[in-house]
Amino acid sequence: MPRDRIVFVGAGGAGLTAAFHVARRAPDAQLTVFSKDPVVAYSQCGMPFVLDGKIEDFDKLIIYKPEVFKDIGIDVRTSARIAELDLDGKAVIAEGGDRTPYDRLVIG
Repeated sequence: MPRDRIVFVGAGGAGLTAAFHVARRAPDAQLTVFSKDPVVAYSQCGMPFVLDGKIEDFDKLIIYKPEVFKDIGIDVRTSARIAELDLDGKAVIAEGGDRTPYDRLVIG
């Protein structure tokens, strides 16, 4: 039986929480998360402290490194802005033309 392909558009609190939830309950699903940002899962509330110099650099705010996502079966694609949703063809198209098919789509 083919794996259920689930694509998440958005890697903020809603998108990542949904992806983690599905990863725990459907470990055989193929999960892909798209984020327009270069980094995901970081403490946004800590940004003023980095700018003020109380926290030495932005990397100290990162909660989960990319390996954590891979280890639980989530393919997180950073700096990947979605240009188009093909709802009839059940695919997302990233800027640059990369097409990723899905069985289920979650927009977070």
